[in-house]
Amino acid sequence: MAYIHKYFYAIEFVFLCIYKYLFDFVFIKRYLDIYGYMYNRAYYMFNSDKFIISLVLFGMFALLLLKYTKQEKNTYIVLIRFAYLICIIPMLSVYAFYSNCEEKDFLAPSLFWFIFVIVFKLGFKKKEDTYKSIMNLPSVKNIDWFVLLMCGIMAIAIWFIAGKPLVFTLNEALEQRMQLRMNALPTLINYVFFFLGSAVFPYLFAKYMDRQDYIKGILSLAFGILLFMVNGMKTWLFLYLLYFLVKGINKLIKSETYSFVLMLEFGAILLIILSEILYKKFNSTDILAQAGRVIIVPNNIGFINVRFFRENEILYLRESILRLFAKSPYVNGSDFYINFGASSTVTSARANNGLWGDAFKNFGYPGILFYPLMYLVTFKIVDNNGRDLSNDLRIFVLYLIFWTAVNVSFFTWLLTGGVIVIIILEKIDTANLKYLNNKRESSRKPKYHFMR
Repeated sequence: MAYIHKYFYAIEFVFLCIYKYLFDFVFIKRYLDIYGYMYNRAYYMFNSDKFIISLVLFGMFALLLLKYTKQEKNTYIVLIRFAYLICIIPMLSVYAFYSNCEEKDFLAPSLFWFIFVIVFKLGFKKKEDTYKSIMNLPSVKNIDWFVLLMCGIMAIAIWFIAGKPLVFTLNEALEQRMQLRMNALPTLINYVFFFLGSAVFPYLFAKYMDRQDYIKGILSLAFGILLFMVNGMKTWLFLYLLYFLVKGINKLIKSETYSFVLMLEFGAILLIILSEILYKKFNSTDILAQAGRVIIVPNNIGFINVRFFRENEILYLRESILRLFAKSPYVNGSDFYINFGASSTVTSARANNGLWGDAFKNFGYPGILFYPLMYLVTFKIVDNNGRDLSNDLRIFVLYLIFWTAVNVSFFTWLLTGGVIVIIILEKIDTANLKYLNNKRESSRKPKYHFMR
């Protein structure tokens, strides 16, 4: 362990260089060769100027990982590496090799991520913050069963309303997603459906498995799979696997933070290698397609948003939380204008985009400046409210909400992306844990009987 601490940043830099090389010249090349036609006929193109810019930016981002503050909180250390692996390095690769990206497109996303990393580094100090609770909830007997069964009943009802679909293969999942788009659920039900599938059941599953309450954990997984069958969202299934990855790595290296980071980065390298082996040996694109959809596609859409809204009217949330009060300047929504409507596929035209793409299309460069602060405040609230949870569960929760933020606009992420719901669930768990701890303490106190 002392060896890892001493040479951690050198080893990490080597891992990140390998990851970027494989992403640049193996993964994104293979993805564009197969799926480039779906994104306005984008193709893999080497441009020396863009590649040099991406290398310089990569070096600058690598320097930001160095420990220049006195203390960095462990939750920050693991969270920001997750951002590098699924957002920052893929963004640099998309910029460098996508034929649709122009040289000047690097400015908005790079500025966003520099601010994001710096404010998170300064905001997540190892010294514990003064805990300011937004609200306190009373403990309720059997609250775990009540929450699980209430959410389970809603999941079953949504499954019935959607026509009781059954999905057993990835191809069927895609067909079901297209079917759901043609027969959309009512708006209110759709909101409940989204935060149940993307946040509530993954959180409940991770919590119960972490506490070895396997019956409730299996029920949470079953309800989550039921919702997956409604829309075929494979990323929802990945969230359950993500818990086992976090738990497995932590158990393997005994929760040592720096070892966890290196295992995470090494695992990302192996994932790229595995996707290429599966394609070459078995002609399988399962990992390639899924990883590309959640890592490459949001960055491509982000660049498209930046180019479009540099030259056209900014939204100012008129397609978000203000849509009931102000009309969008784009008939049927800006997504179809950006993607040329019917001339592009349903997938590319309707894909959502969060983080810097959402910031720019709603507020332009001012959004790039202040959105990272909004994310910092949100993550700090979630992290503070989860301080009574186990370390594995805290890391999983941060990964969970960050994963959702990549594909969902900020205010949708807060409301229907499950962030507020997770904060409430953390509050419920904190109240319940305090009740159980007090009950254990009272049972341990000796009882004295006095006789006259």
